[in-house]
Amino acid sequence: MTPIIEKYIGNEELEQAISQNNYNDECFKEFISYLDDSLTELEQDGAIEEEDTAADLISIPVEYTNYYAQRRNEEYVSIYNEQINKGRSALYANKYASELVDVKRRYGICDDEESLGFAKSKAVAFINGWEYAENNKLEDRSRFIKCYEDAYLNTCYSDNPYEWKTIEECEKITLDKALIEYEKIIKVKHALEIKK
Repeated sequence: MTPIIEKYIGNEELEQAISQNNYNDECFKEFISYLDDSLTELEQDGAIEEEDTAADLISIPVEYTNYYAQRRNEEYVSIYNEQINKGRSALYANKYASELVDVKRRYGICDDEESLGFAKSKAVAFINGWEYAENNKLEDRSRFIKCYEDAYLNTCYSDNPYEWKTIEECEKITLDKALIEYEKIIKVKHALEIKK
């Protein structure tokens, strides 16, 4: 419990809200974060009145978290099932769904379609790079993922409108570019190790 939550809410009211709403670990963290931010903002604005009870102050964060949980479960299941139906592994589908559902919060964006589209592309690039690195047991997975991310975004948002027509083509071009860049990095890394 953070100091501001302890000051205005207290242990009993907090535990009651958590038990009534049966939050999992992720929703609990989101709830605490939102509650802390909300109380801090209200206090800074001098908007907390003497007659405000803990129940009053906690009600909006509870509503927000319940909406967050519902939305996250509806979107996650839908995206997860879509990936499974495409033949992806359960591990991939879980990572993909988790990343896309949380993309707004992670990248700190709202409903701006252009920003959201770019953030989703970034998440997809990370997941595709991660899957390839895992499946092929690459020596330096984090570097490959970075190569893949850069190549994916450069290809996806290419100035050349004729570079690719389908997402499959985009991913194939991306993989080729990423592997070329990754091989260069690994060669340099090995050369430096030999010199030592």
